[in-house]
Amino acid sequence: MNQKSKLLAVILVLTSFFVCHALAVKYITGSPKNKEQTTSTKPQIKLPDFAKIQDIPTRKNSFFDFLKPMVDSENQRLRKLRSKLADMSAADLQAIAKQYKVPEGTDIKKGLLLRIDEIPASLVLAQAATESAWGTSRFARDGNNLFGEWCYSKGCGIVPQQRSNHLTHEVRRFASPEMSIRSYMNNLNSHKAYQMLRKLRAEQRVRQQPLNGCYLANGLQSYSQKGSAYVKMIKAVIRVNKLEKNRQDCTTTLARST
Repeated sequence: MNQKSKLLAVILVLTSFFVCHALAVKYITGSPKNKEQTTSTKPQIKLPDFAKIQDIPTRKNSFFDFLKPMVDSENQRLRKLRSKLADMSAADLQAIAKQYKVPEGTDIKKGLLLRIDEIPASLVLAQAATESAWGTSRFARDGNNLFGEWCYSKGCGIVPQQRSNHLTHEVRRFASPEMSIRSYMNNLNSHKAYQMLRKLRAEQRVRQQPLNGCYLANGLQSYSQKGSAYVKMIKAVIRVNKLEKNRQDCTTTLARST
């Protein structure tokens, strides 16, 4: 790819990012009602047309460069929320515990500390690339859905072309890529299917180790029907694209805990 084409790719990515960021700020400061509507209506902002970038390495780098600031921003929000837990009122803690699906009868603060924490950017970017075909899938282009998230109310998203007649799910539609990232992180931080991921993350915190995307990928057994094969796939994306400095965990298998 010549220098002019690379420059156009960079301009495309930067322009889309700043427009998406402005929308996210409006979303975050809006009313709860508006937030709920934002995820189900037609996307207000679309991803850049990554398919137009013919050079594969340039397309990959453009994809990562576009999403990385959004991932960092969401992780920063989670860090701030986590740091405020100690000083929150009981009522506020109860409300957040409900949002993060902390089981009743458990220590709320302990449960929230397990759930409200960062997801390594390497893991987010690798899953986004895998689930959205590097931002070129129909669901990514038409619905800003980067992670294959489903919804179950009519009109909440995009109906898959290959969906069986007896099924009712749709692929969720988001107003912006940032909203897709937030929903995905909330899913990993709250759904019971990813308890192992949260346990592995807590172990790294106790050992005072940097969170590692390949290590936490071991907790994604339930993300896909492919199970352990999916985990290996995500690790490979992280390793091949050098998304982690320490890639030792990308080539090892962790036995699934029960």
